[in-house]
Amino acid sequence: MLEPLEGKIKPCLIHGDLWDENSATDEATGKPFVFDPTAFYAHNEHEIGNWRAVRHKLSRKEYVEQYKRCFPPDEPVQEWDDRNLLYSLRFDLRLRFLFRGQILERWLIRWLSVMTNMKTLCNKYCPEELGTIVEQVP
Repeated sequence: MLEPLEGKIKPCLIHGDLWDENSATDEATGKPFVFDPTAFYAHNEHEIGNWRAVRHKLSRKEYVEQYKRCFPPDEPVQEWDDRNLLYSLRFDLRLRFLFRGQILERWLIRWLSVMTNMKTLCNKYCPEELGTIVEQVP
């Protein structure tokens, strides 16, 4: 899936954990600011992988569209949503392992969501290998 971008992505410094709880508005100036970064160099599209989760206010369409106006999707543009789904897996997997002690039902829902998203990408980009992957999942 990322092969068409090979050699074309210019890594940039991203916040790494940009979501509504790590952003605010300065009451005196009205200007937005962000905090609590886990900064690293990556494809700029990785920055909003965390926004995909409906648990975040930033997942709303107007935020995503504004981001895309400021940082246009890379080619192939039609695969932007698939790349966003791929990048969202980092955040969803982290949550899945961080909050294992929570109520079992919420933990299972997160895990099923991760598995569904992985299968969606595998079905589209490597369907012949999906059977092997599913057989290996405990």
